Amino acid sequence: MYKIGALTRALLTRRAWGSATTQELANGSNGAHPPLAPADFERALTINDRYSGLTVNVPEMPFWLTGGAAFVYRRTSHGKRQFMLVEVATGVKRPPFDQARLAAGLNRASHKRYQADDLPFDHFELSDHDRRLDFQIENVRWSCDLASYDCTRTTSGLDAPGLRQLSHPSATGTSTCTCSTVGRVRSRTRSPAVNGWSGGSTVSIRSTVRSGSRRAG
Repeated sequence: MYKIGALTRALLTRRAWGSATTQELANGSNGAHPPLAPADFERALTINDRYSGLTVNVPEMPFWLTGGAAFVYRRTSHGKRQFMLVEVATGVKRPPFDQARLAAGLNRASHKRYQADDLPFDHFELSDHDRRLDFQIENVRWSCDLASYDCTRTTSGLDAPGLRQLSHPSATGTSTCTCSTVGRVRSRTRSPAVNGWSGGSTVSIRSTVRSGSRRAG
């Protein structure tokens, strides 16, 4: 009799819960959370802006420079963006140019107010034996001297940025990267190192998070 009574109570409880859930769904509620409001969608759309200042050394997609001797990626730390160049043969990482001087030179030539930690382009090319920097802002092509940081508009020598990504190493030990050079696209094959592309040295791109923020891969 005790088992029958317990079973009856369980069935009655389940029926009552099911009826309440059905009524909540009919009223537009999921039973666990209140209905979503416009403020909830706004908060979701701005989550990157609100938390990007907490991350440190978060890399973006890298791209090859012409010749394949180095690749570049842009990293974000506390909301500030910095380009980093990696020399494939040695694994040495360094800034490819002085972003503060470039922003100042670009502002003089364009009469804009670009910030050094948020330059208005994400790809570029080095030319003239790495003495010039070529890039595009919207529909305008620019070329800057890396000694004087004088920038001029140019109409030749740089096409619209294409696909210049580093591919993931394949199971056979080699991998093909699709590299877009200035004005053309080509592919080449390299032997990857353990944690990156180095031709003998290990190249790693890591990101960390401080001050209670989340860890990026």
